[in-house]
Amino acid sequence: MEAVSSIAGVIALSLQVYLLMRPHNRGLLLLLSGVMFLWAFHYWGLGSPAAAGFHIWAAVAMWTGIVANRYFKDARLVMAAAITIVNLVLGAVLYQQPADLIMLAGNISFALCHILLAGRALRWGYIGAESIVGVAAFSLGSLPGMAIAVLMALANARALSRWQPAQDPVVAAAG
Repeated sequence: MEAVSSIAGVIALSLQVYLLMRPHNRGLLLLLSGVMFLWAFHYWGLGSPAAAGFHIWAAVAMWTGIVANRYFKDARLVMAAAITIVNLVLGAVLYQQPADLIMLAGNISFALCHILLAGRALRWGYIGAESIVGVAAFSLGSLPGMAIAVLMALANARALSRWQPAQDPVVAAAG
């Protein structure tokens, strides 16, 4: 099972880096939500149901971010609070080891990014949140999880370096 979960981790790692190297955010949350299921399988195989549960919930949070940003811009703070509360409940129910608390902090950070940030700020938020998840991956012994923390920062930095001002929603609205 560990070999299969490692393969799922490598596939998730590859897909996530590819998606984050794109210089735009079109479809990003939708595609990343699918990758979260691969990460969930990876962490389940490593014996961390909490990390698996957090990644499944991360997919839900991404879908919530899509819906919030498209239809409920005024209710984003309420949605962010609700996602955070569910994360805390999941953490309380699934807690088994200290790494679970670190993964919980990273998952909450990601959820807040998906719902509250856009444009360049979303990419900067990803770098910060993935750094937290990278520490949890190190604690759990996940080589793909540790690698994605570094590669995600590099992929987002590359995307940010090629960012066009018109791609930033704040700049586009002002223009």
